[in-house]
Amino acid sequence: MGQGFLQIALTLCIVVFITPILGKYIARVFLGERTILDPVMKPIEAIIYILGGVGKKNDMTGWQYIRALLCSNLVGCGSLCSSLLSEISALESQ
Repeated sequence: MGQGFLQIALTLCIVVFITPILGKYIARVFLGERTILDPVMKPIEAIIYILGGVGKKNDMTGWQYIRALLCSNLVGCGSLCSSLLSEISALESQ
């Protein structure tokens, strides 16, 4: 029982420590300022915009939103299926 309270206290301490750091990062992202992850995330973001058929500063139309949503769902389903298939093949080989 004491270990459970220790785990809860540790989790709360981690959340309290991380919250201001993540808050500042998210604020910089929404304000369009440069962040530490920009060199990594900007190319990925550009690819997503190209695949979705939208511009970064332009508003999306309804059809562009549907297309972007379907593309992201397709990528998510594909990664989930490949993960499950690799897990099944690993279990069968044992």
